[in-house]
Amino acid sequence: MIEPGHPYIGSVNLLSCLLPDATHVRLETWALEPAQSAITINLHARQATARCPLCGRRSKRIHSRYGRTLADLPWGEYAVTIRLSIRRLFCDNAQCERRLFAERLPGVAAPWAKVSKVSPAKQVE
Repeated sequence: MIEPGHPYIGSVNLLSCLLPDATHVRLETWALEPAQSAITINLHARQATARCPLCGRRSKRIHSRYGRTLADLPWGEYAVTIRLSIRRLFCDNAQCERRLFAERLPGVAAPWAKVSKVSPAKQVE
């Protein structure tokens, strides 16, 4: 049985293989709540920088962070909730109208989405 905080069987991290977009996010923590039939996954961005969605300039200067909660496909009888830690960054381009922007994780969820994107590998027909 896999215990919370120890998602490894042998040297394979099973939960990381099931993430929406493991190239852009990393698994921080997770919790299995059998009484509620729920799994909660906490993810953070992997990239050190993010592009301003308006001008495209990269930034690593963090203004703040906020949390996003997404629903994902259920894993068997368990409802899956993804909690993303999203950074707000400064755009240092003087010609850009946007001073602050939130990092985008296009392989995980669209901006303002409440559900994760489903990769073809996760779909079962």
